[in-house]
Amino acid sequence: AIHPGTPAPRTLHRLIVDRPAAPAPPSPRPAVRAAPAGRRIPLVIRVDDVVCAEPSLRWLVGELAGRGLRASLEVVPYLVELDQRFLDDVDPGRVLFEVSQHGWAHVPNVSGEGRKHELSLAADAPADEVACLAKGKRRLEELFPDRFLGGFSAPFDAFPRWLPAAWRTLGGVFLSYVFPANRPVAPVPTARAGVDVWDWSTGRALPPAAVRSELD
Repeated sequence: AIHPGTPAPRTLHRLIVDRPAAPAPPSPRPAVRAAPAGRRIPLVIRVDDVVCAEPSLRWLVGELAGRGLRASLEVVPYLVELDQRFLDDVDPGRVLFEVSQHGWAHVPNVSGEGRKHELSLAADAPADEVACLAKGKRRLEELFPDRFLGGFSAPFDAFPRWLPAAWRTLGGVFLSYVFPANRPVAPVPTARAGVDVWDWSTGRALPPAAVRSELD
């Protein structure tokens, strides 16, 4: 069976589209310049579980590009069916979108405590899993030579202790995660993705007001 990849479109629409009109709204694909040196980028969106150029992903990157918003697309290497030409269509200057590796195949395992994870939670790195991560990294380097910047995020936000060192050994550059309690101790830089739009405890999207409050 193939997962349809369908998001909660009404929630995404409210978060991105339903805002007061600006005095001078941007054109659908405005020219975007890189931020000046030393200036912080105020918002970066992480889009997880990217596999193919399905309609909802096309819509999302189009909306983000039209507003000059940056995003990191977390691509599952084993399942990927697109390359950087998909992003070049909406971001020809290659300043808005980058690609990071999201695990290997996104196959869920469940720990004794009921927590989902793809990568083994053992203390030592399993050789077969490290080999799969290396294969996935090579795959993304081939498909996204100008977009893949060496980032990695673990499916289900489950970081085993061995991952940071293994990712560094493979030539990885940084790790990203969502929940502060799961921040890995790493020999590479780590970046927290900040605010999730999904409430995992209830299995529902967070109200737009709650997301904006967290962003503030």
